[in-house]
Amino acid sequence: TGPSNCIASSTFFSVCCLSECEGLMRELEQKIRAPTASAEQLLELVGNMSSSSVDAPRDLPETLVDKLWAIADRHKGKVPLHGRLFAQWMHFVFPNECPYPHAVEDAAVFRPSHWSGHRRASATDEERERFISEFALQPEPALGEPLLSQWDDEEVLLLEDLPLRSHGLFWALLRHGAMTLVLLSTVLAG
Repeated sequence: TGPSNCIASSTFFSVCCLSECEGLMRELEQKIRAPTASAEQLLELVGNMSSSSVDAPRDLPETLVDKLWAIADRHKGKVPLHGRLFAQWMHFVFPNECPYPHAVEDAAVFRPSHWSGHRRASATDEERERFISEFALQPEPALGEPLLSQWDDEEVLLLEDLPLRSHGLFWALLRHGAMTLVLLSTVLAG
């Protein structure tokens, strides 16, 4: 539980809510025991996971199955469990438990001044009515299918493997040669 899950605190106590998504992720991590997993393995495990608002077993909608396979294809057949795309996928599978992982390029968007500035920070009654009527005209998603209109294909991997240097063999030989010289000079001096 992090500070974002706390609604009240003082120097003596904090009132916090457990993140049900963390429990779901912990369950996956315990079963997978690796930083990545195949889409097939994840579909089997997640399809059999329950939460306070989702009963298992269940068949996931085809659109979500396709999204998970696309994430795996993007990462050479394995889905990074701690990447932004998998967190987003978990949000659509468990919408009441897992938060949507927004991709933020600039921390300034968290400040109210970024959004309000010199502009009005609220809508007029007329603007609100127009928005509501436009929203009402949009077609509803098919029953049981998640609304994927917010899906964003931007990936963020916190612990990504660094690419190997192109001159790796040269540096390995140079290090080996230097160690040999040090060892040889120690033997000759002693």
